[in-house]
Amino acid sequence: MNKKNIIVPAVLGIILLLIITIGLSFAYFTANITGGEETTTITVKGGKMLITFNGGSEVDVDNIAPSNTPFGTKTFTVTGFNNTNIPMGYKISLVVESNTFSENAIQYKMISTNNDNSGNVATSINVLTNIRTGDGIYTLGYGNFKVPTDNNKTHTYNLELYFPNEEYDQNENQGKQIKAHVLVENFDYNDIPYDETKGVNKPVLFAGMTPVKWDDEFKEIETTEEDSSWYDYNAKKWANAKTEDDSYWVWIPR
Repeated sequence: MNKKNIIVPAVLGIILLLIITIGLSFAYFTANITGGEETTTITVKGGKMLITFNGGSEVDVDNIAPSNTPFGTKTFTVTGFNNTNIPMGYKISLVVESNTFSENAIQYKMISTNNDNSGNVATSINVLTNIRTGDGIYTLGYGNFKVPTDNNKTHTYNLELYFPNEEYDQNENQGKQIKAHVLVENFDYNDIPYDETKGVNKPVLFAGMTPVKWDDEFKEIETTEEDSSWYDYNAKKWANAKTEDDSYWVWIPR
């Protein structure tokens, strides 16, 4: 008799817990990713770059629950044509116009493909990278084409957007929205700002990179680009950065 009295409330408790857990796992939201026009041509010295957004320029989704698979993918191709020896580079950015989600709730990856083995594509971002609340511009990377090119060469990118499923309550993000677009623009490495004080070009950080330095006891310290003690090449103190997968990078100035 006593065992039955104990088992019944325990089972009810498990069922109740299951219902609560399921209820917390659904946090519906909407997202809109725009890319301006379906195709955009950038005229640069000696050549042209054509940016094409596959399937149109928008990703517009709603009623999506948290998931470990991307809720949207924006595929775009950069095509280069240049019959001169003038370098032709470009910069890719994610421009977030507004984001009402909680801090770092929305994340992204980017897969890069050099279809014709011409020049360099922007480095793939293989680790989920956070998007902050509010607006902001996220540098996704830099690419360039070999010159001269007698035929059109292409670089293709897949920008994946995620709302990862977490163990904690995500209901605060119900009804939240994010609006953003991909921007591809001409980039000349000669335009990198020159640091007159340090005597080198200023480091360029890619998306997900955090500047780091070490103290006298070799303890790692996260810092910012504005930190005047971050690097000093005259003193052989390099500008180091770390990505979210704990990989370390160093800036080699021109």
